[in-house]
Amino acid sequence: MRIARHKNTLLSSAGPLAVDTNGTTYRVETQPGAEVDEAELDVRFYVGWTQADGATSPTSQVVIQHSPDGVTWVTLVSGTQLTASGSQAQVLDSTSISLMPFVRAILDVGGGTAPNVTNLVAYMLSNSPLTLR
Repeated sequence: MRIARHKNTLLSSAGPLAVDTNGTTYRVETQPGAEVDEAELDVRFYVGWTQADGATSPTSQVVIQHSPDGVTWVTLVSGTQLTASGSQAQVLDSTSISLMPFVRAILDVGGGTAPNVTNLVAYMLSNSPLTLR
């Protein structure tokens, strides 16, 4: 069993949010004296949010992106898209892809009338302490 002993917040909002939202861009660095080297670093992401209201096919999804330079972004992992009022909580695993130096979480909302998203969180979980700059 893998244990995530460390947590960093990528995005957090009590809301309500009804527009696409980009979280802060962070450079991921291991801390001096880290228990594991970068090759052994195990990173996962916890995402959770609640969607309500909206009309004509409201949707919301939390996406974790990474980048080699903090400018050009690609999707690392995505949470399941909500298509009706409700809540979502997931742990997303990215073990098959190497993490690039920069990371951020985004909220993607859509539909004819976007839903209100509340209680939004996106955490980066790891087996070694990380610094997000």
